[in-house]
Amino acid sequence: MSTPMVSIITVTYNNLEGIKRTLESIQSQTVRDFEWVVIDGASSDGTQTYLAEVEAPGFRWISEKDGGIYNAMNKGIAIALGKYAIFMNAGDQFASEQVIADFREAVGADRPALVYGDAMEQGKSGSFYKPARHPSRNAYVMFTHHQAIFYEMSILKAKGYDETYRFGSDWALTTRVLKDHPGNYLKIDKPICVFERGGVSQRDDHRKQINHEHWRIYRELGKLSLPTAAFYWLLKTQTNNVRRALPGLYDSIRYKKQLSSHD
Repeated sequence: MSTPMVSIITVTYNNLEGIKRTLESIQSQTVRDFEWVVIDGASSDGTQTYLAEVEAPGFRWISEKDGGIYNAMNKGIAIALGKYAIFMNAGDQFASEQVIADFREAVGADRPALVYGDAMEQGKSGSFYKPARHPSRNAYVMFTHHQAIFYEMSILKAKGYDETYRFGSDWALTTRVLKDHPGNYLKIDKPICVFERGGVSQRDDHRKQINHEHWRIYRELGKLSLPTAAFYWLLKTQTNNVRRALPGLYDSIRYKKQLSSHD
């Protein structure tokens, strides 16, 4: 088997309907230059039976208990074979059938450390288009969705996800990649993913831990001064408060346009 351009890594646990949607999206891609690696956390909802029946080139999966989402992602990285990796968890989908084709064309013979694009979010109130910020804004907040980033594989294998972060390791990893490879990124001016709202990183019951991890990223990884870190942290926490209290207002400010739930 030749080296695939992309490893699509999917982490899942008891989300059978989500994994079906993700598979349908992956199979719709017009370019087949990828492998699909699924790391299942020993699901008990029929996911294992379903995965055992999937027949697709470049498809591999394992099912076993793990130490959390980033531990599962690290397992995926360890066995991935592609030149780049993108993480599409159960329920996430590509924004179009052309995403892998657009990615391959954009990268060409270059090997940027990170390739990114815009994202779409799907929630109960409809679909929303979320433009990526410039990577320089990553010092304040994850500049685009995790599912809208292709990471160069050798860098990913060298760094991996820091499992001391339960909810923010994707931002921590992206911060490390951008700091170690300044300016070595490429923008695709199209949406990459459709992200399902409501994941663990957006839930209020984890908010205290999430806020603590944001502080760690500002100080330990971003190396921000205490005043700058405190300003960013307060701004981030208050912005999250507004998002929870007034989601319609937040969406109207942050998102480029609202689409109907059928788009």
